[in-house]
Amino acid sequence: MTIAVSEDAILKKIQKELTQANEKLQQPTDLRRHISNIHVLCELFLDNNTSKDSAPSIGQTMRTKSHSSFSDKEKNMLESKDLPPSGDSIFDF
Repeated sequence: MTIAVSEDAILKKIQKELTQANEKLQQPTDLRRHISNIHVLCELFLDNNTSKDSAPSIGQTMRTKSHSSFSDKEKNMLESKDLPPSGDSIFDF
């Protein structure tokens, strides 16, 4: 059973927990409890958004960005994995 919770309601609860955490800075046990509550609320918020948006994973986004920044020549070198002929390497002594 899934219960829809509005994003606004979750954000208000996060702000409330954050305010309470700021008031408990000198009480580590209470502070950790509020931070833990914030963590759970953030996960709830992200899960709620993920089911709506079907956002790509971080890995997919990073792969797309890293491959798009290479030139065609660099892409061909990466794909073919050819090594330079011996003697052309900066590590040849």
